[in-house]
Amino acid sequence: MYEDRSEISTINDAVEALETPPAQSIEVTEPSTTVVAAPQAQSVEVTAPTSVEEIDAASEQELPAETAPTPVEEDDATAIARLSKLSTMDYDRVRKEEAAKMGVSVKILDDAVSKARRKGEGDGNHLPFCVAEPYPEPINPAQLLTDICTYCLKFIVVSMSEAIAITLWITFTWFIGFVQVAPLLLINAPEPSCGKTQAFD
Repeated sequence: MYEDRSEISTINDAVEALETPPAQSIEVTEPSTTVVAAPQAQSVEVTAPTSVEEIDAASEQELPAETAPTPVEEDDATAIARLSKLSTMDYDRVRKEEAAKMGVSVKILDDAVSKARRKGEGDGNHLPFCVAEPYPEPINPAQLLTDICTYCLKFIVVSMSEAIAITLWITFTWFIGFVQVAPLLLINAPEPSCGKTQAFD
């Protein structure tokens, strides 16, 4: 029997093609790399002054002006209180300028300042007496009056009744703010150096 080899080979190839699944092609794509060029840094050239003329010119350049603080307006009462605290010489130097600034005559300003000074002297701040602190512990009034009387007899030439009168007057001065009428203490002496000034002290 004649066999055609070419046909058998073709049939076998066809069978193998049916039995063998087609190979899948996998395409591998490499990630692309993007290169961005960094901007070049700009060079700034700073030239320092080298000569005296250049240094003077640089120092003469105008600096930005600072904003000046807004002045606070002073009312009449505040100005008069400020002027009343000045000495006589200092006030005389500025009285005309201050009167013109306030828009009044010098005489009116003088009267207002004088009145403010008198008021300040009457508030007790200019009294020649010191402020006494209260004794921290309770005291015996009888013993206190006895000590004052003994002190008077030690330094002043007076009788016992006169020493008692001085003691009561000294005690009374501590209550001067609570009375309407106050007695006067009159001291006379037949001779000098009897202790009149010492009694006042």
